[in-house]
Amino acid sequence: LNIVLEKLSSSKFPATISWHNRELYIKGLDEALEDYELVRITTVKRCGCCREEFEDGEFAYYVIIDNDIICSKCKEKVNAKLEPRVFRK
Repeated sequence: LNIVLEKLSSSKFPATISWHNRELYIKGLDEALEDYELVRITTVKRCGCCREEFEDGEFAYYVIIDNDIICSKCKEKVNAKLEPRVFRK
């Protein structure tokens, strides 16, 4: 959780974290996001696009149509609905 907090505090948008029933909710993850959003944990170790390994606490994105997890860099290349995830070892 500390790594997630560091990454959020260094992002350009202020974010608020809330834990409820072992689920992570983040408000302010996206500039357009006004409400809390559920951010699920993923244990997938690599980006499905570039194959780069995730660091513990790194944000990743679930590509619904492909049932795959991708990194923040590859997110820009994808034109599909994405859901945020946090990688945990």
